[in-house]
Amino acid sequence: MDITPERTEGVTLLRFNRPQCLNAFSRSMYGELEECIARFGDDDSQRVLVLTGAGRAFSAGQDLNDVDSIDRSNVRELTEKLGQLQRITRRMQSINKPIVAAINGPAVGFGAELTLSCDIRLAAPGAYFMFPELQRGLFFTNGSLMLLPRLIGFSRATHLLLTGERWSAEAGREAGLIARIVPDEELLEVALKLARQLSQLDAESVRLTLAGLRLGQNDALEAAMSFEIQACLQLMRRADSVSGEF
Repeated sequence: MDITPERTEGVTLLRFNRPQCLNAFSRSMYGELEECIARFGDDDSQRVLVLTGAGRAFSAGQDLNDVDSIDRSNVRELTEKLGQLQRITRRMQSINKPIVAAINGPAVGFGAELTLSCDIRLAAPGAYFMFPELQRGLFFTNGSLMLLPRLIGFSRATHLLLTGERWSAEAGREAGLIARIVPDEELLEVALKLARQLSQLDAESVRLTLAGLRLGQNDALEAAMSFEIQACLQLMRRADSVSGEF
């Protein structure tokens, strides 16, 4: 498995475990992650989820070898692959249990998008965020067009998405994306300690708090994700008509 689950004291830790490629997500990893989050959501004994990466990265995003293997002419296949990514977002947004991201290094593309659905983001000093989709001729997924502006404001989100600029952990903290910067050697320990503290709270109170914080968000998130799929399809069809190949 490329995702290593650890469960203890009401806390589930999921560690992305492809350090040799900076934890870039293969197609099978999306399925693993969706299953792990579903199991966490259904297990009443597990109260808080922590996400982190093995080695020196959180996640470098989608494995570009997988992108190159996609048949862009097959609309059904392409829509299903995009939908799989978005199902992860839906699960994270709907379980109403706290999700903590311990961002130990680069969070790029899908890796950065994944952090947006977390409730609390802690980062190591050397962590950074990038949304390089436009520079790669790709498009955003996972509700980024709605979630990022909600977190850091419209102007900053627009700048970050259009430029693909690298944001340091400090820039993320100043913008409100990061709750706290923690030394590398303490990051996971601090994240797990926080998770254990949250796991001791009344579960129903926590659920209602998270539901209230997301009040009115579902329709906007669904609209954003529907638009993202249509935009991806449009850009890929255009690429085919211009180059004759994917």
